[in-house]
Parts: sequence; structure tokens; C-alpha cells
Amino acid sequence: MNQEIKPLFIFLVTLIFAAIAQTSLLEGEFPLMDLVGIAAGHVYYVLYSTKRLWVPGFLKAAFRNNAYLQKRYEAVGADFAMEGG
Repeated sequence: MNQEIKPLFIFLVTLIFAAIAQTSLLEGEFPLMDLVGIAAGHVYYVLYSTKRLWVPGFLKAAFRNNAYLQKRYEAVGADFAMEGG
């Protein structure tokens, strides 16, 4: 693991366990929603990293054919170093 990313990773893992501990200890409930969120995050990460996550065609068409959204995209695209297209 990259040495620059390791402290961030440790912080995030600690934060996750703190949220689970808060739910179970302070609220007295089983942390089901916390665990569902962790599982959903893992599924998203695996699908995204293996290029199995796609955008539906109707959603692409809605954004490509909308002049207002294209104008907004061009306005913020430079902030994220994206190219319009």
C-alpha cells in the first residue's frame, strides 16, 4: 500500500468501526444499516474496479441531449479536470 494512502486508510477504517460501536453500544441496536452500507460500498468498489458498472443508455441520452446540463457540465468540468464530450 502506498505510504501516502496508509494514514487515510487507517483513519477511515477506524471511523467505520467507531460508527458500528456507536450504533451497538450507545444506541443499543444491532448495526444492520452500518453493515449494509459497508457491503454496498464493497459491491460498488468491486463492480467499478472490474469495469462491470455501466450507465444505462436512457440516462446517457438524457444528459447528452439536454442543453442546460451540457452548459452546467462545461462550467464545472474545468474544476474536475474533465473534458466535455
